[in-house]
Amino acid sequence: MSHYDFIVIGAGVIGASVAHHLAALGAQSVLVIERGTIGAGTTSQSSGLLRTHYSVRQNVELARSSWWAFNNFAEYVGDDEASCGLVKCGYLICAPEGDKLDPLRASLAAQQDMDIEVQLLDKVEAHERLPIANFDDAALIGFEPEAGFADAYLVATGFARSARRRGVKMRNVISRRQRPEVAFDAPSARSARLVVAPAAPEDWPWFRIAGTRRCRGSQQSRCPEGILCCHATRCVPVQP
Repeated sequence: MSHYDFIVIGAGVIGASVAHHLAALGAQSVLVIERGTIGAGTTSQSSGLLRTHYSVRQNVELARSSWWAFNNFAEYVGDDEASCGLVKCGYLICAPEGDKLDPLRASLAAQQDMDIEVQLLDKVEAHERLPIANFDDAALIGFEPEAGFADAYLVATGFARSARRRGVKMRNVISRRQRPEVAFDAPSARSARLVVAPAAPEDWPWFRIAGTRRCRGSQQSRCPEGILCCHATRCVPVQP
């Protein structure tokens, strides 16, 4: 039975990124398990939107911090041939008179206070940028020229290749029924320092671990088995 200090469930864009960064930070024993192919789950449905416009300042800061990685993706993952498929088409957002106007004005002002380039457009300028849209009732129009989108599949595979080069092991657990109930044995999972499950909620059934039970609701962060079984990137240490 193999021992891993870190186990990542799902090789989508988040799982592959987690694996890459664990290895880049010096983790020596990392396993990624995936039921299909890299990026074939919800990552394949992602629009890959990249922007810094958020109503929560912390999200703005996180988004801005990630820009260097996308602007310099090949250097970031250490692969001259890697690409994230970045396209800077800009991000345009508007609001009419009403309850959405003040929140938008506050968000745009917060971006400008953080030295993020945001332009305020009039209706004519907005229509020139997006001719198919009607801005007749727009009371405020903001435009972030550096925003755009990336190719989520290229990002996921780029991180996955980097993770492999750094020693991360990737295990495919496809079964004939396409819904394997046992992803890896429980003793191996319990001996890990951390199990990260960024897989989407609809994928939870396939990574049930032998001899364990999934937690629900408020019990997610207090799993008696020490196994993380929740969505997004909440990381819970495995109990000794």
